[in-house]
Amino acid sequence: MNGAPTLSTRIGDVLKDSPAYRHGIQTDDTIVAVNGSPITQWDALTEAIQKSEGAPLVFTVRRGEKDMTLSFAPKTVESKDIFGDTHRVYQIGVASANELLYTKYGSRESFFRACAALGNLTALTYKSIFRLVTGRLSLKVMSGPLGIIDMASKTAQKGILPLMHLTAYIGVFLAVFNLLPFPALDGGHIFFLLIEMIFRKPVSFHMQERFSQVGFILLMCLMVVVVYNDIDRFGWIDRIRTFFSPG
Repeated sequence: MNGAPTLSTRIGDVLKDSPAYRHGIQTDDTIVAVNGSPITQWDALTEAIQKSEGAPLVFTVRRGEKDMTLSFAPKTVESKDIFGDTHRVYQIGVASANELLYTKYGSRESFFRACAALGNLTALTYKSIFRLVTGRLSLKVMSGPLGIIDMASKTAQKGILPLMHLTAYIGVFLAVFNLLPFPALDGGHIFFLLIEMIFRKPVSFHMQERFSQVGFILLMCLMVVVVYNDIDRFGWIDRIRTFFSPG
């Protein structure tokens, strides 16, 4: 209700030899319409480009106080998503300027949009965990406490609303992760209760304790991995190697 952050359509960078570059789009230009339909959000621009399937589009570009019309086709490229899957996508060769807009909604629409965001984030979290477990996603993509602190620090510089959104996302992820049927997590306790409900007999305390100990050890191993990822991401590993290397 206070405003959902979205990226504007202001251009932050133009790739050389891209369709946008060849047709004169420049940094700090703003795309205000595609095929005559006004747009203000980067997601809407991306969606319009993908729906074109490579067909020519008419872009209305604002430079300062002047609007110009450019017509050209996006190029087709093979791109990998965050899970490593390859998809055919369409690009014009521009990057966002990371300028944030805040779109406010009424209480009813805010509630349903929040529920949709919660569902999407929950599905994405479980999908990511499944791919990590099956080896289809590298453990290097995971971030730990140091990474969260760095992300929170950078987000806080943008204002209180982006920080609140980041905090909400982290909270949702922790809640979803905690519900996994894994020993030492709340989901593990729920799993034992389900077994008790089905078989009308509780799992022995000794067995629950052993499972919890194993789960705790695995969680600590995971913590070591994500902290190492953070240290490596910040370049501290290379600094340590350089410090201890001879000469």
